[in-house]
Amino acid sequence: MTVRIKLLFLYFTSIIFLITLVLVINYFNYKREAIYLSDQNLKLKKSSVTAIELNNEFYKNITFDYTYWDEMQNFNANPDLEWAESTLGSMLDAYGIDYVWAYDINGQKQYSTYNEEYSEIINPLEVSEFYNIFDTIENGSKRFISFYMKNDTNFIAIFGATVHSTEDMDRIEKPTGFFFVGKTVDNSYLEKLSIITNCNTTISADTNSVNKNINTVLISCYNPLNDWNNKSVSAFKFEREDQFIKQDRKFKKNSMYLYIVIIVLIIINALIFTNAIISKPIKKIKNSLDNNSTIPILKLSEKKSDEFGQISRLILLFFKQKQNLQTEIEERKSIEEQLKENIEELRQKNEEIHAQTEELYKVNSELEKLSIVASKSENSVIIANSNYEIEYVNEGFLTLYEINLRDWLQQKDKRLTNLSQNPEFLFFIDICKEQKKSEMYTAFNKTFKNNYKWIQTTITPTFDEIGNPEYYILIETDVTQIKNAEDQIAQQNKKIKYSINYASRIQNALFPPAKLLEKTFSQYFIFYQPKEIISGDFYWINIDENITYFAVADCTGHGVPGAFMSILSIAILNDIVNTSYESQNAAQVLEKLRNSIINVLHQNVTGSESKDGLDISLIIIDSVKKELNFAGAHNSLLIFNKELKEIEADKIPVSTSLKMKNFTNKTVSINNGDTYYMFTDGFSDQFGEKTNRKYYKTVFKEYLLKIHEQPLANQKEMIINEHITWKGKLEQVDDILVVGFRF
Repeated sequence: MTVRIKLLFLYFTSIIFLITLVLVINYFNYKREAIYLSDQNLKLKKSSVTAIELNNEFYKNITFDYTYWDEMQNFNANPDLEWAESTLGSMLDAYGIDYVWAYDINGQKQYSTYNEEYSEIINPLEVSEFYNIFDTIENGSKRFISFYMKNDTNFIAIFGATVHSTEDMDRIEKPTGFFFVGKTVDNSYLEKLSIITNCNTTISADTNSVNKNINTVLISCYNPLNDWNNKSVSAFKFEREDQFIKQDRKFKKNSMYLYIVIIVLIIINALIFTNAIISKPIKKIKNSLDNNSTIPILKLSEKKSDEFGQISRLILLFFKQKQNLQTEIEERKSIEEQLKENIEELRQKNEEIHAQTEELYKVNSELEKLSIVASKSENSVIIANSNYEIEYVNEGFLTLYEINLRDWLQQKDKRLTNLSQNPEFLFFIDICKEQKKSEMYTAFNKTFKNNYKWIQTTITPTFDEIGNPEYYILIETDVTQIKNAEDQIAQQNKKIKYSINYASRIQNALFPPAKLLEKTFSQYFIFYQPKEIISGDFYWINIDENITYFAVADCTGHGVPGAFMSILSIAILNDIVNTSYESQNAAQVLEKLRNSIINVLHQNVTGSESKDGLDISLIIIDSVKKELNFAGAHNSLLIFNKELKEIEADKIPVSTSLKMKNFTNKTVSINNGDTYYMFTDGFSDQFGEKTNRKYYKTVFKEYLLKIHEQPLANQKEMIINEHITWKGKLEQVDDILVVGFRF
C-alpha cells in the first residue's frame, strides 16, 4: 500500500468517524427531547381533558336540572307548546344554548327550537338509538349521555338525559321522556378552553392525524351513531409553545452548523491533497488520451516506482500498437463502407415494399368493413363523385325511395341534383366544401312511387391531396313518424295552453275589482304573481253596508289544483257572508269555511285521503266602530306604526287536521296612520340565487319595517324589485300574494 493510498484512507476514515459522532450526539439529543416532549404532552393532555370536562359540566348540570322538573313530566304527558316556548325556548338566551329537543318515552318529539344563527338539526339521534343509549327500565344505569356531532357547517356538543320527577332524585324509577340540549362549539366555547389550559385551542378536522409539533394534543370527540370507541367526528387541538424546546433546538441547530463547517474544512483539505498527488497525474493521462499524444506523459513514464508511471508506460505501448493497427483498419474500413452502402440500399427497398404491402392490406380491410356496413345498414347510403354523379347505393336506399335494383340501374340520369328535392341542396353542398365538414338537413321528398316522406340527410365530403372535393357521402333516414308525432304534440300543447289561459280569465274575473277595494281602503297595493298561469293564492272582499270582509288566502298546491281550490273557497265565503242574517266574527266565518271544505271534499268520511285546504288571514272591518276583527289559519296580520305589531294566526289549517280546535278571534282598533299587511308564504319561501336559502318570514318583516312609511304605490315597486333581485335566475317556487293597505 502506497503512502498516497494510506493518506487518502486516513482522510476518509476521519470524515466517517466525525459524521458518526455527530449522528450519535444528535440521536441522544433528539431522544432526550422526545422524552421531554412526551412528558409535556402527557401533562397537557390531562389538563386539556380536565378543561373540556369543566366546560361541559355547566351544560350537563343544566340538562340534569331541567329533567328533574315535574313540569317536564307533565309536558311529556300533556304537551303545552306555550309552556315549552316560554320555558324551554328561553334557554337559548338564558344559558347560551343553541339547540333544545324534548321527547316522550316513545321517542316522539314534543318540542324543539334552535338558534337561528345556525342551521336546524331535526333530531340529534334517530329514535331507535334512544333505547341503545338510555335505559328505560327501572333501576337503569344509563340515564345521561354526551357526545359530539357535525352538520353541514357546525360542530355541536350534545347533552341528553332521561326525564324523572323531583321525588326520584337518584333516577331509579322508569323515565317519562328524553331531553337534549346542544351547544355549538364556537369561538366563545374554544376561548374558555384556551383560558383554562393557557393554550391555543382550535378544532381539528382530521381526527386520525397526530400533530408532531411542539406540545400539541388532540382530544377526539365521538358520536354514538358511529363506532363509539374507535371513530370520532372531530377533535380539539391544544397547542402550547415551549421556550426550553425552542432554545434547545436553536442550540442544536447552531451545533449542526459548526459540525458542517468542520466537515467541509476536512473535505477541502482532502480535495487539495487529492488534487496535488492524484488529480494532476490523472489530468495528464486524460490529456494524452484525449489528444492522442505521448508528450504529456513522457515525464510520468520515467518514474518507475510510481503507479502513474506504470500507467504511462502502458499507454505509450498502447499508442505504438494503435499506430500499427491504424493502417490495417483503414484498409478494412474502405471495404466495409462499400458493403454498408449496398446493404442499406437493399434494406430501404425491402422496407418500401413491406410498407406498401401493409398499406394495401389496411385499405382492403377497411374497404371490406365499410362495404359490409353500408350494404347491411337500414339507412340509405349514397356515394357520388365531384360531379354529383351517383356511383353507389345500398339496399337501404332502394327501400327508402321504393325502387328495385333493376329499375334503378335503368335510370338514365343518376345525379344528386335530380334525386334531392330540397331547393337548398346546392347551398348545403357549398357549406360542406367551404368548411370541410358534414352538414345535415331535413326535407319533404317524393319516392319513385310518388309517395312523400320526411327524410333527414347528412352530407359528408371527402377531398383529394390538394383539397379539391373528391366524393360526397350521403346518409339518409326516414323521419316521417317523428315529424308527425312532433306535429301532434304541438297541437296538444296549444289546446292545453288555451284551456289554462281561459281558466286564468275565469279566475281573475272572480277577484274583486279595484273600485270595490277603493271603497274600503284609502291606499292599497296588491302584488299578485302566480307561479304558473293560474294560481292557488287569492284575495277576496265583500261589503255589506258598514261591514267589510277582506281575506288573503293560500290554497293547497299551485297551478290547476290550487286554482280549483281558490274558486271553491271564494264561492263558500260568498255563501257564508251573503246567507247569514246574524252578526258573526272572523273566527266564526273561518269555522264555517272549514266545515264546508271538509263536507264538500268528504274529508269527514272514513278512509278519505283528501287533505286539501287553505291557509288564510281574514279581517272584518266595522267602519262605524273603527274596529278590525281578525282570525287566521297560519297567515298572520302585520300592523306598522314606527314599530311592528303582529296579530298572530292559529297554527291550524282550514281543513281536517289532527288538532281540530276552534279558531281564535282578535279585535284591534283602526288607526288611520297605520299600515297593514296580509300575505301568503310564497314571497318568504323563495330561494335566492346568491345564498341558495329561503328569504324567510323574519327577513320579510324587517324589510317591511324599513319601507312601511313610503306611499303604498312605491312600496309595491320596491317589493317587486326586492323579489327579482333576490330570486335572480332561479325559478319561482310558489304563488306570491302580498297586500298592503291604509284606512
